[in-house]
Amino acid sequence: MAQVEIKLPLELDKVEINCMICLEEMSFPVFCRQCKQGTCFDCLVLWFGQSGKQECPKCRLQTSIGTVALERKTQYSCPREGHLVRYFCQQCDECLCRECYTAGEGPHGRHAKQALDDLRREIFDGIGRIRAVIGGGGDGDDLSRLLSTACSFTPGGCQKALSTIAGLLPCGNPQEMVRQRRAVLAEIEKVAPVKTVPKVTQGKNPAYILPNEKFFEYRCQVKSPSATFQSYTAEDLHGNRWELTVYPQGFSDGQGRSVSVYLTLAAGQPGRYEYSYVMYEGSGLKPLAEYLAVDNFVVGSKSQGCQRLVQIDQAKRPMAAMGPKCATGLIANKNKNLPFKSFLYTVRDYPAQRNADRILFSNLMYDHQNMAWRLRVDCNGHQEKGQFCSAYLVLLNGAEGWFDIFIKLVHPTIPELSIKRELTHYFTVHSSWGVPHFIDQMQINDFMIGPNQLKFEYGMRPARFNQER
Repeated sequence: MAQVEIKLPLELDKVEINCMICLEEMSFPVFCRQCKQGTCFDCLVLWFGQSGKQECPKCRLQTSIGTVALERKTQYSCPREGHLVRYFCQQCDECLCRECYTAGEGPHGRHAKQALDDLRREIFDGIGRIRAVIGGGGDGDDLSRLLSTACSFTPGGCQKALSTIAGLLPCGNPQEMVRQRRAVLAEIEKVAPVKTVPKVTQGKNPAYILPNEKFFEYRCQVKSPSATFQSYTAEDLHGNRWELTVYPQGFSDGQGRSVSVYLTLAAGQPGRYEYSYVMYEGSGLKPLAEYLAVDNFVVGSKSQGCQRLVQIDQAKRPMAAMGPKCATGLIANKNKNLPFKSFLYTVRDYPAQRNADRILFSNLMYDHQNMAWRLRVDCNGHQEKGQFCSAYLVLLNGAEGWFDIFIKLVHPTIPELSIKRELTHYFTVHSSWGVPHFIDQMQINDFMIGPNQLKFEYGMRPARFNQER
């Protein structure tokens, strides 16, 4: 069966940003289809005139003024600045250069944005998964058979999906990829769900993570809240044995103030695992606090743990009447124009937290209505791993309603340079609002305080107007 050719844009992180003719940053860049070297549009036209030949200055591939002019307008140029595009606006489906991406104002100022390379990688990986189902050798056959069994894939259906994707991306330029991304990713999801990959293993019978695998859930009840610690063991669906250790009176930095929990891989397959802790109020129906993280485990190793899952006095507080009381307080405070109830949260040793792909949570903090809030920081990014630090505000318990909220990353020396996101949003209990692209990792060093620390400020108050602002 002939392989379908699918055209994707260049990997922009691997592109030399300087023109090979003038040696300065490219303006309205165009790239040779053969050697992939880039030049300014005007420099290339001048080169054509001086040399008398319409060919690439490096590899001598024949081209034409008409072809180059078309590429200038449709491929890798920012429509506003003429610089090389690297990002796109998820709301407007428009490609952006770095200057447009970092601009706080303008049409894309508060919109979610994503790196073009991340989107290209997501599509490229999806196409690879489809090709793995169609055929391959060695371990690829094992994965292909597993996928076919688990998801009812067929080689014919996969081949049709590849043909559809090729039709959606006939030119392989960034703008085309951005505009067609939803249709392309939907086609991939139909036949090869995202992140259907084998676990890292050296054994003869590798265990595979199936598409959209849910958390293995194990519940336990702490019967002696005054005990120093209590341990519980359970086995997951892959045969791994886990040990949960609960410190009702806290451990280390949380001792005497917060409930602390740790997870240990007692036996089984070493690897990288996503896990969560959820603490419920007395009835076992309503979550009181939740912690989500990802860690590398070897047999006998503990997670970095959650030393402050929930404050001890909050864990003991009766919850039944909290919702109605908070709702009454929210209505009463709505027109008082109260100041923000603000709090500070410090991320310590940020580079290590980022390298470990940590998700961090602040302590529970209480607003004017005694509702519990928590700040969540995804040190390595939530959606586009490795490129951004993400920040979210979570309403843990209380009552639903409209709130004015803000999240701010404090600049260490110049307050005016602090990054602040503020808006009005409708929250329900256990819902969150945040910014996946809160700050680019390339800018993060400018905000370090002391020994690799970041300081966040966040706050909330009842909103006077019931609409998003």
